[in-house]
Amino acid sequence: MNKNGLFFVTRQRKNTAYKVIEHHPVIKAKGVTCEQTIELTGLKAKRCPIRLRPIGYRDGETGKHSVFLTNNFSVAAITIAQIYKARWQTVMSYNRIWCLRC
Repeated sequence: MNKNGLFFVTRQRKNTAYKVIEHHPVIKAKGVTCEQTIELTGLKAKRCPIRLRPIGYRDGETGKHSVFLTNNFSVAAITIAQIYKARWQTVMSYNRIWCLRC
């Protein structure tokens, strides 16, 4: 995917099996709790033989902690969290509009 310029951001499952390759420094004041470089090690890891970047984030408004996975290593960690949050708000807005149609 990276070779074609395609990037993704998704939530990491709690049972994701991986090996940590590198830990990165974080600015906790912005809500980022951890940032690493990993390789998947589970049974289906051969399907995704790329390095990934999990980013832990605690939302200042809700206090909810989430871990996002991306294959984009060039964007700041806080930006990855904001991308996911904006994407989710778009989905929620679409669902509200869809419900109003009924």
